[in-house]
Amino acid sequence: MLESELKKRRIGEREEILAEYEQHFAFQRADGFSQEEICARLGDPAQLAAQFDAEGRAPAGGGKTAARAGIYALSVLALALYLVLAACGVAMLALCAASAALAVCLLGGLSAGALTPPMPYGCAAVFGVALAALSVLVAVGCVYFAALLWRLPRAYGRFCRNAIAAAGGEPMLPTDPATPRFAPGRARRMRTVALVAFGTFVGFSLLGMAVAMLCAGALPFWHAWGWFGYTAGV
Repeated sequence: MLESELKKRRIGEREEILAEYEQHFAFQRADGFSQEEICARLGDPAQLAAQFDAEGRAPAGGGKTAARAGIYALSVLALALYLVLAACGVAMLALCAASAALAVCLLGGLSAGALTPPMPYGCAAVFGVALAALSVLVAVGCVYFAALLWRLPRAYGRFCRNAIAAAGGEPMLPTDPATPRFAPGRARRMRTVALVAFGTFVGFSLLGMAVAMLCAGALPFWHAWGWFGYTAGV
């Protein structure tokens, strides 16, 4: 066991080291790996403990300085990428809100109002259900994306810490994955909701187009109802 090996070598900060490895075990078990598989991937506990033993470790030299310089340069690109991802998250929230608003208008019989083009209520209701399903699907995506944005800084911080430690011949902690972590039950519910919402969106979108073609008596129903050149609020 790692704990006994750390005690045998009288390694300081054992609690912090064990907490990191316990978290690593929890994440790996959530991904479906057994305890035996996780232990095999980590390696011999004696070797893991040995890397935290300062005795006999080679001096760091200038490796850590060069590693830090590289990390600083890489962090500029990482920050730019993170800001782009955050902007995508904001766009997803806007899409979710817009889809929900349009669904309310269509289901509420406001298809000839200021937000949506005119159409018979039957068609509007079908399209409204499709847009409501789309808003639910995007909302699930927003939850997953928010969890991703929450975990990325921690995962990148662990990567930087291990890169600098490796350059200086110091011990490395297990990698901290960037993938979002949810409780198994919550993850299953999110997948179920996303699949149902996706199927509803696709099904009602196709049904809405079919109903619109029948009601308009033409394949290009948008022309039959004067959508071409339609201006909101007019």
